[in-house]
Amino acid sequence: MKLIGVSMVSNEADMVEAFVRHNLGVLDALVVLDHMSIDRTPDILRALAQEGLALAVLRDNERAFRQGERQTLLARRYLAEWQADFCFALDADELIACESRADLERALAALPADSHGLVPLRNYFGVGDATQANPVARLTRRMRVERKPTRKVVLRREFADDPANQVSFGNHAAIRVDAGRVTPLVHNPLEGVALAHFPVRSPEQIAKKALLGWLSWRLTQPERYMPDPLADTAPNAHWRRMFGQLAAGGDPADPAIMRDAIAAYAAGENREPVADAELVEEPLGCAYELRYTQPRLDTPLALLARWADQLVTEVNATSRGSAPPGAARRG
Repeated sequence: MKLIGVSMVSNEADMVEAFVRHNLGVLDALVVLDHMSIDRTPDILRALAQEGLALAVLRDNERAFRQGERQTLLARRYLAEWQADFCFALDADELIACESRADLERALAALPADSHGLVPLRNYFGVGDATQANPVARLTRRMRVERKPTRKVVLRREFADDPANQVSFGNHAAIRVDAGRVTPLVHNPLEGVALAHFPVRSPEQIAKKALLGWLSWRLTQPERYMPDPLADTAPNAHWRRMFGQLAAGGDPADPAIMRDAIAAYAAGENREPVADAELVEEPLGCAYELRYTQPRLDTPLALLARWADQLVTEVNATSRGSAPPGAARRG
């Protein structure tokens, strides 16, 4: 059985090395599409590929974050080219959790012949020892019971056979889109397999995500955020709220901001803070060492300055009627 993973990442320098090393512990190969990262993510990916790991690195310099479209193309291409049996559609903060590669293969083999797989997210939260560079080693407590259970898709080889098949935004499902009509494909859960999810890893990381993530969404989908981009009804409200806190002078290290970020990702009815009683100690384990991850090298202000400078360059080039350097370049 040949197993691969595909992922679209952006500004994940604190996590991407752990993501690659961990998931290649159970997958045969991994494809990472870097979307306009301006931190050390490209350098880390390049160094990992130069080690000889089974890692293909591509670059997407289009401003819009078209995750569903890109993941669909990656899965379709590499399922076919690498003659893989299954493909995990992953985010950069998701690590496959299973007892062993043999157990993973057994779970996949147990799927009905016409079914794609579904794996649940297990959210890991906390702060941990700030001197520990690896978030997986630092964050060892997960939700005992998820407030809002979420699953991600595992695609079988046949996904690549039909050009109407697509990966939904967020990698939650395989769907068929025909003449504007969306039909979910058949899915079944994988027994004994989960995705360990590390969405909130440090004050700096969550500030970068809130600042760049919110501004990027406003740029790529301006009509959805008018007339009031900070209204409670605006999409991606969790980024909007964090952005608003920081824009009002909030300190990323303020424990209240971290509690709000964790509550947003834990979801639930009222986004109440996650209590200690909701967490259980269950370290994922790290059978590898990080070589290239340097925590706190890129501050939120540094990334915001680079992002703004890049955007001004693009706007100026567009106003002159020329494309900015690399704007149309993709993997």
